[in-house]
Amino acid sequence: MKRAMFALWVAAAAMVAACGGPPPACVPNESRTCTTTEGRAGTQQCNFAGTSYAACVPINGPTPDCSGIECGPSRNVATLTCGVCSSGFRCESGVCVTTSARNCTARECGPDGAGGTCGSCASGRICSSAGRCVVVGCDPACTRGYSCVSGSCQLDPDGRWDLVAVSATVPESGPDGAWDPLGGLPDPYICYTVGTTAPACSTFVTDRTMATWNFLIGTYSARTLMTTAQTYTIYDDDVGPDDPIASTQTTFTLGATEFSNGGWSSRGFASTVFRLTPSTR
Repeated sequence: MKRAMFALWVAAAAMVAACGGPPPACVPNESRTCTTTEGRAGTQQCNFAGTSYAACVPINGPTPDCSGIECGPSRNVATLTCGVCSSGFRCESGVCVTTSARNCTARECGPDGAGGTCGSCASGRICSSAGRCVVVGCDPACTRGYSCVSGSCQLDPDGRWDLVAVSATVPESGPDGAWDPLGGLPDPYICYTVGTTAPACSTFVTDRTMATWNFLIGTYSARTLMTTAQTYTIYDDDVGPDDPIASTQTTFTLGATEFSNGGWSSRGFASTVFRLTPSTR
């Protein structure tokens, strides 16, 4: 068989020569001695087409152990290499890392931009995209007023919240006519009660059906606002006794929705808007 293959190669070479083309690079399946990139003796074989030789294979020598190594010396034989890094990278502990400058400004974990790391996180925490250690499942970290529970941000019962009476829209007159004895628009203000404490009352706004107070009723824990009965009344400021314009019919408490929405509005005889924000006080 080898003689037949050789005869075919000779015939092909003769035909190429007759046609004026270049001769084949090597004899198909022929082997020759060579030197590996590590400087070891080896052999390489011509391919079937006779166009080139395969890579140089070392003769009767150990093969490099490169498990988990992409560059530098082999684990078993220091004179054998596992590869070289491309331009812009350097070999560090068997890994190709960039030659860029390390940058861990404002980062406590994750990549440092130079192939290394800025640190690792403790058990139960993961590294966020911003390079901060956060509780597992709470990335980004929970906002003020919330805490990470079982991997999700939930309302913190002990978180402090500012309760603000923003505004109210009231009718021009009451069931018996104008709010003021001498006529004119009402002068509305609001009084809000939490539990058994004294009501917190805003100042009045003169001659308005749309009253804007932005009045801080108080700062309370979420638990207090969710478990303590509340009520409020809107009055018309008068020279004599102040007339109640609108009042809640029953006491109420707040739910998680009011906190997540940042407030709520109450509609009826008067439309009132309240705001809830995590307190910084």
